[in-house]
Amino acid sequence: MSDRAVMPPMAPFTRGCKERASLPVGWLRGQTRERLPGVMYLQYGEQTQQVRLPAELSGEDALRALFVSAFPQQLTMKMLQSPNMAIYIKDTSRNVYYDLEDIR
Repeated sequence: MSDRAVMPPMAPFTRGCKERASLPVGWLRGQTRERLPGVMYLQYGEQTQQVRLPAELSGEDALRALFVSAFPQQLTMKMLQSPNMAIYIKDTSRNVYYDLEDIR
């Protein structure tokens, strides 16, 4: 279904005082960013959920809403807007996490 294998969820960690939520992104084979939505894998703690990307992510609130819809029992918009929470991008080729600072 996708070009990448889904990595098993890793044990959660904190960086400073921020809980980590990561989102490795994988586009489906044959899809382009301009035409069709892709697939995003959101991870919170030890759980990973697959979500469909909207045609356009309009900002950080839209990204937070994807996390809340993927993990409704664990997350709320208010929790994700806390300065103690952060969203990280995972570079699977290097197994490194980058802090998401600007969604553009």
